[in-house]
Amino acid sequence: MVVLVTALQAEFPGFAKLLSRKVGPAKIGHFLLGTWFAVFLAMFVRYWAVDHLYHGDGKFNKYPLEVAARTCGVTAVMLLGLLLLPASKSSPVLRAAGSSWESAVWIHIMLGVLFLTATCGHVVLFLARFAEMGYLSDIIPFNAAFFYPQNPVGGKTPSDNWTVPMMSAVFWPSLVCFGIFPWFRRRNYELFRYSHYMSVILVPAVLWHATNAWYFVLPGVLLWTVDRVVRLCGACEGVQVQEMEPLEAAVATTTITTTEEAQETKKKQKKPTPAERVTKVAFTWPGQARTHSPSMFVVVNFPQISLNEWHPFSLSSSPLDSTATIHVKDMGEESFSGRLHKLALAASNLPRGVVMNVQGPYGSRVNLHESQEVVLVAGGIGITPMVSALRCAVQQGLRAKHSKLRRLRLVWVARSPGVFDMFAKELSIQAAGLPFPVEISLFCSSCSCSSPEDGSGAGILGPITASRPNFQQIFEKESPGGEQLLVLACGPAAMVAECEKAAHSASADFEDWSFVL
Repeated sequence: MVVLVTALQAEFPGFAKLLSRKVGPAKIGHFLLGTWFAVFLAMFVRYWAVDHLYHGDGKFNKYPLEVAARTCGVTAVMLLGLLLLPASKSSPVLRAAGSSWESAVWIHIMLGVLFLTATCGHVVLFLARFAEMGYLSDIIPFNAAFFYPQNPVGGKTPSDNWTVPMMSAVFWPSLVCFGIFPWFRRRNYELFRYSHYMSVILVPAVLWHATNAWYFVLPGVLLWTVDRVVRLCGACEGVQVQEMEPLEAAVATTTITTTEEAQETKKKQKKPTPAERVTKVAFTWPGQARTHSPSMFVVVNFPQISLNEWHPFSLSSSPLDSTATIHVKDMGEESFSGRLHKLALAASNLPRGVVMNVQGPYGSRVNLHESQEVVLVAGGIGITPMVSALRCAVQQGLRAKHSKLRRLRLVWVARSPGVFDMFAKELSIQAAGLPFPVEISLFCSSCSCSSPEDGSGAGILGPITASRPNFQQIFEKESPGGEQLLVLACGPAAMVAECEKAAHSASADFEDWSFVL
């Protein structure tokens, strides 16, 4: 399947764009992949449930519960092998298919849910089988005195009398660790991340329990192991922090009128909004030479904050810059980003400076020069990969490397006009000599141009529109003659969904650069 997709992409450049088109809620590529996998899974289950002879002579095949339990078990092993393939950040399988780890996380999640479902089916059906045979004591979890007859009709010779209790001891903690809900993962990412290391125990236990599991699991295990070794070596590379700057912008206040005051006093009150804080970190490291495309991200660690916390952030620097840069939004005083902001405030007082470790970069290749018209849409801190893309396009344009690109526009929506000034240095471009025009459109979603104290109307980067953008009008304006238009978006989910709908309505190609781990 991977080889076929890769060959079609190489032979027909428009094939990848066709796969990214949406039909209803799903992309065409996702629909085709899901259809292929559903057919494969159905054929796989049918073989093990109908055609396979268990234990050579098929002596277990006459017992429906036995066959169903073993079919669920072998299906779970197969799914375990598949879900390990997209788990590697540097997976050659994903790279061959023209995809990347962050865009394939949904596949890993989907396979994980199916794996847990098949595993639970395996456990429940075998418990029912034990009850059918009269071995009720073996239903007790962690029962070390497990006896399973070689011959279901009779006999007392035990079979696998120790791997089943071993799997019981591993399965129940694994069910808790891998069945964590998405809301918990986003609020407690570190706990979610380290609980996933339960797989280091689960996989060897599965190989011991099911002797034929190795040819399903081994390829994914090898890829994951190599990826971990490469990432460990990358984390040992020397990183020099060149600049660490705490940035802050006051958010425009919103006028609020309560019902009682509107009826009685008609007075308006101002509700203060916390300032937006962003930490800019500029650093040099050997991995900058491996940053071959905008939209790539790195996984960073600051030992002065925590020895074991690693967090992904998009690079806001161009691949052609000599210094790599990330911008991290402060999400609260007790969060990792909040502690990073405090570290930046105290950086000048640290005797040894700021220590930083970096893994990466990761991400897929983006070719802006393949499109005639490109619109970059950013919401809030989603500007970081767009800054990288804009700077890269301008630098390549000055070097005459963009043969098709005729126009580039950045549309940025933020809550406060002060946020735009945080990136004034990065977005200050040299327009002279560019073979295509560059336009930056700024929109403030929570301020009013008629109120001078809001500070809206104009900024360092140019005029600011005090409203939300109309993406439909913007995209139709950018391609009035049916030119090839590419829309790239990163930001809040609602904004990205609105942007995607408008892009497809305008017959434009769309790519979502937002990802949730």
